Amino acid sequence: MNDLEREVGTQLLGRRMCDVLRYWDTADPEADREPVMADYGRQWQATDKVVYSTTLAEPVGERAVLRSAFDVDEVAVLKETATRPLSIGGPTLA
Repeated sequence: MNDLEREVGTQLLGRRMCDVLRYWDTADPEADREPVMADYGRQWQATDKVVYSTTLAEPVGERAVLRSAFDVDEVAVLKETATRPLSIGGPTLA
């Protein structure tokens, strides 16, 4: 999974998926004894995130922005202007 995610520049996430992955925003990857987990932590922290939620009041994490609705036109612009691939995650978002 790390190899698949390594090239991703921006994660598009629903609120529940963001909650699941929130740990990685503040985890210290270098403190993890498992190299694969440390690798994922570094990747997650280096990736931009767009979180879609109607219930969050503010973005979670330093590299996150919050959107109240999934805007297809905005995502199209993100895709066209991105220098790295986008990834989308969440059961209702994807």
